[in-house]
Amino acid sequence: MKLRAWLEHTRTTQTELAGSLGVSVATVSRWVNGEQSPRIEQAIAMEKISGGDVAVEEWAADSAARVG
Repeated sequence: MKLRAWLEHTRTTQTELAGSLGVSVATVSRWVNGEQSPRIEQAIAMEKISGGDVAVEEWAADSAARVG
């Protein structure tokens, strides 16, 4: 599941997720909008927070698509 869809499905705000991860709301916004990918440790933490719904593999695929 993409991050935006997970946030909407769970009614989690970007502010709440940012607080859980120790990053700024602007950083979460860039992830949601596809402008930036999280570092691997942040992606792993998001996977844990989301119960596996937002998988690390999705970030890797998105990053590869932007590069390639």
